[in-house]
Amino acid sequence: MQATGFSGHRGPERFHVLTPAPPRLALTLLALASFSTFLRAGWQVLQNPLAKPVLGAAAGHYAARRELATERAATPESIAARIAALLDEEDHNRIAIEALEDLAESRGIALPDDLNPRINTLREEDNGWLVWGEGCAKCTFGSDACSLNHALICSAPVSSAM
Repeated sequence: MQATGFSGHRGPERFHVLTPAPPRLALTLLALASFSTFLRAGWQVLQNPLAKPVLGAAAGHYAARRELATERAATPESIAARIAALLDEEDHNRIAIEALEDLAESRGIALPDDLNPRINTLREEDNGWLVWGEGCAKCTFGSDACSLNHALICSAPVSSAM
């Protein structure tokens, strides 16, 4: 039996089998090659001396927007409330407290009188070398007794609890 194909050619009847989908490995390799090409192109743009002014302007624009957002959000009440909340936590985030103090100082914001004694007490408790030595030792022997501040500052290898 003869059938007419799309070209109008009369020939034997044929059944076309769909080709199988490409293997996943080939697609994965293609995606990795595409991503690495994207990263390489981005790296070349960052290293291009002609792009530095544009990138610098973009970074300056980002810094200005961040500064504007900080000015809007950094009211005296919000800074004091955040410091009080950090002081009320069990594991004090000294780095965040100091950053908020620096922000208040740079903006000329006076902290409430009840916060200063609490901050000074925290500094006296946390800044002794024996306290930090004990904390570093705890981090070395088990991560369950280790605070995040000690793990970051001591740079000791932290063993996980078994």
